[in-house]
Amino acid sequence: MIILGLGGLGRNAAAAVARDGQLLAAVEQKKVTVQPPIAGVAKEKAERHDGG
Repeated sequence: MIILGLGGLGRNAAAAVARDGQLLAAVEQKKVTVQPPIAGVAKEKAERHDGG
C-alpha cells in the first residue's frame, strides 16, 4: 500500500510518501525555498569596508 501524507498546508507545507510501512521520501517547503546566505555570510551581517 502506498500512503501520501500531507501536513502544514499553511506556512510550512510538508509531504511524505510511504510504501508498505517504509518511508520513501519526505520534504518540507521551507527546506526547498530558503536560499542560503551568499558566500556563507547573510546579507544583513555584511558590512561595507571600502571607505564609503
